[in-house]
Amino acid sequence: MSRTLRVASFAPELLEIYRRGARETISITLVDLKSAQRLRYRLHTLRAAMRNEDHHLLAIAEKVQFSITSYHTAKTGVDETVLTASPSDDDFLPAIRRAGVNIEDMPMGEEPSTSNDAFSKYLSKQGGKLNE
Repeated sequence: MSRTLRVASFAPELLEIYRRGARETISITLVDLKSAQRLRYRLHTLRAAMRNEDHHLLAIAEKVQFSITSYHTAKTGVDETVLTASPSDDDFLPAIRRAGVNIEDMPMGEEPSTSNDAFSKYLSKQGGKLNE
């Protein structure tokens, strides 16, 4: 039987990684790949605990993706590993916006908690119909 951790078992800084990572890309430099993998695992475990507790920040945490990059810096001769937290759709949004797909009518601070909320809000501004 596996032990289920509670959100209170995690440092509040880990919650802050989710809060900031949902809005911007943040990079955390670690000493080695194993440390980066352990932190990513810890963050995924926190997200699972948030699901179990139906935590109020879960919708934000669900918007964050993680990646790990390891590289050797020739200038300093040091190997570095970076864990990056970023908005899940961050890789695609510039291309989507260049294609003319924008949500401009949504005032700041009214960010929907789910994609269904965003779609509902969009439809209500279109009079309940999709533009054809």
